[in-house]
Amino acid sequence: MIYLQVELKKLKRRHTAAAFLLTLAFLAAYTFWCLTDVNPGQLNDVTAMVEMNLLIINTVFSPVLMAFLASRLADMELAGNTLKWLCILQPPASIYWGKAAVGLMAAWLFAGVQSVLFFAACAPFPGLNPGCFLQLFVTLAAVCSALFALQLNLSLRSSSQLAPLFLAIGAAFAGLFSWFLPVFPLRYLIPWGYFSVLCNLSMTYTESTRYTLYEWKNYPLFWLGVILLFSVITFRRGCRRFQASAGQI
Repeated sequence: MIYLQVELKKLKRRHTAAAFLLTLAFLAAYTFWCLTDVNPGQLNDVTAMVEMNLLIINTVFSPVLMAFLASRLADMELAGNTLKWLCILQPPASIYWGKAAVGLMAAWLFAGVQSVLFFAACAPFPGLNPGCFLQLFVTLAAVCSALFALQLNLSLRSSSQLAPLFLAIGAAFAGLFSWFLPVFPLRYLIPWGYFSVLCNLSMTYTESTRYTLYEWKNYPLFWLGVILLFSVITFRRGCRRFQASAGQI
C-alpha cells in the first residue's frame, strides 16, 4: 500500500487524470452522438450497436492512453536518473509492482466508467441485454490491462518515451484493421486486436433495405483466458527483467 501511494504521488501534476477525463469526455460525446439519429426501423438492437461502437473507438484510443500512463509512471526515474538510488532504498520488485498496481487500477476504473456510460446511454431504449454491461467491463478491463503491461515493460526499458508511444499509435491502427479483416488471424496474434476478439456480436448489413442486424453470441471465454494469461506472463517477465536490470545499475 505504501508503494502504491508513492506511485500515485508521482503522478500529481503530470496531466494523467486530465488525459483520462478528456478521453472519457470524448467517448461520452461520441456515444450520445451515435444515438441522436437512431432509427428503430434500420437496426434491431440499439444496445448492440452502442457496444460495438464503443469497442471500435476503444481500439484507437485505449492503446495510446495506456502508453501515456505507462510513460508517465516510468519517465520520472529514468529522466532524473534516480532509479539506482530508489533500488538502494527499496526492493526493485516493489517499485515495479507499485507501478503495475496504479496502472491496473486506472485501467479498471476506465473500464468501469465506460460501463456506467454504456448503461446511461442505453437505458431509455428497450431490449437491453442484461449481461452486456458486465461483458463490456470485462472486455475493456482485460484488454487495457494487457496493453498497460506491455507498455509498462517497454517504457521501463526505453531511454526515450517517444518510441513506446509511437509503437502504441501504430499498433492501435493495426488493431483497428483487425476489425475489418475477420478471416485473417491478425486479431488473435496481437493484444491490440482483442477488442474485436472479445466482441461477442455479429453484424449483418443489408444494403438494399439499409437494415443492420445485430446478433449476440456466446462470450469467448477461451480468448479472455488467453489475454489474461498474456497479462500475467508479461507482468511477471517484466518484473524479473526490471530486477535484473536494477542489479546491474
